[in-house]
Amino acid sequence: MRHLADFAAAFGASTRLDDITSSKISAWKAAKLAATCPMTGELYAAATINRPLATLRHLMLLARDEWEVLTTVPRIRQEREPQGRLRWLDEEEIKALLAACERSASASSACSFDAAAPLVPHACAALTRRICA
Repeated sequence: MRHLADFAAAFGASTRLDDITSSKISAWKAAKLAATCPMTGELYAAATINRPLATLRHLMLLARDEWEVLTTVPRIRQEREPQGRLRWLDEEEIKALLAACERSASASSACSFDAAAPLVPHACAALTRRICA
């Protein structure tokens, strides 16, 4: 709901959905891209801009497809987001993971650790590009 309140403030609370155009959305996005977050003092991240845009897109698609009050939906382009963080397990984390797998499998009769045990070290080695001990 917070995202919708932001759009109501930006577009006007009495603005009808069919009055929200691509140019109005682009203007909102440009203002956000140029603004700084009051809590951090930094420019807004792409995800901070994309989440409200996704909410607006979903609302407008519902209005077109489910409620049949819109005939067209304006194009809403999202900002490019950086790829998520990729991290490799270190030796201690690998040992902890293997121990947790063994405890979990022995606690559950539906899963056989003995059958999967030979595969786990190979999977760890493939993921970490080194041999698991």
